[in-house]
Amino acid sequence: MYSYIEWIRMDTLTASVYYGYSPNPNAADTDNTWYIKKVTTSGTVQSVQWANGSPSQQISIWSNRYNSFLSPTHSISITWSVTPNYNGISSVSSINLNWNLLNGVDQYKVIVSQNGAVYSDYGYPIYNNQNEDSVAITSLSTSGSYKYKNGNVGTTYSVTVIGFNVAGSTSSTVQIGL
Repeated sequence: MYSYIEWIRMDTLTASVYYGYSPNPNAADTDNTWYIKKVTTSGTVQSVQWANGSPSQQISIWSNRYNSFLSPTHSISITWSVTPNYNGISSVSSINLNWNLLNGVDQYKVIVSQNGAVYSDYGYPIYNNQNEDSVAITSLSTSGSYKYKNGNVGTTYSVTVIGFNVAGSTSSTVQIGL
């Protein structure tokens, strides 16, 4: 996608040059519709790096461009609540998660587990890693919230939220009993 559009923002205030691409020519600096490319020159060699590690992920925020290439240093603060009798089923509750968004972090991995097994959005253990990731995950989020809809009443879940970018990650874990 990015190769079909021209950059519409360029920042040369640092030793690196940042290019911002968005399919929306009127995108605000705070919209999460950006592909961000960082070009660093050392001698005659230019190195290119994309926010989130790929030119195909149009989820970055232009005003966070510097932090998108730095490892996150702040911790994630998770808050949660439980909705009992989800969909009218007395043995099922949903877990409503919220967390603070970190500058430079556009994606969050949510891992819902119990006794070492990671659970899918549908409430089943994940035996193979369909996410093609080094760690099985329940869901990816670009916002500061997620709802796990299939929690079994009487079960305690471990919920981990990992905020990551091309330079590193930070995470927090909470234990939630239903």
